[in-house]
Amino acid sequence: MRTNTKEIKDRIKNYLLANVDDENENEFTSFEELAKYIKSELLRIYGDTHQSTFKTYMQGLPNAAADTMFYFHYYNYNVILGEILGQTKEECSKYSPEQAVELGITLFYRELYRFF
Repeated sequence: MRTNTKEIKDRIKNYLLANVDDENENEFTSFEELAKYIKSELLRIYGDTHQSTFKTYMQGLPNAAADTMFYFHYYNYNVILGEILGQTKEECSKYSPEQAVELGITLFYRELYRFF
C-alpha cells in the first residue's frame, strides 16, 4: 500500500481534523491551524519540531492533541490505520499495535511537518 498518494494524505488530514481538539476542546477550522497548534506545542514543551520529538510528544504525554491522536486510540490503532489507508481488517491486522503506532506517527508527522 502506497502511503504517499493524495487520497491517503487527504484521509490523514481529515482524520486529524475530525479527531484533534486543543486544550479547551475547541475544534480546528483548517489543517494548517491544527499543524500550527501542534508546532507551538512542540516548541513550548521541547523547543524543537523534529520527528523524534513528535514521537515523544505522541507517546501519551498529558496534552489534548497527543491524547486524542495517540494515547486514546492506542489499542485500536490497527483499525484506525486501516481506515486511513483504506485497508480491510485482514490487511490491517498484519501490523502489530506497535508497528501501527509507528507508521501512524510517521504519517501524521509527514503531513503536519509541511506546515512547520
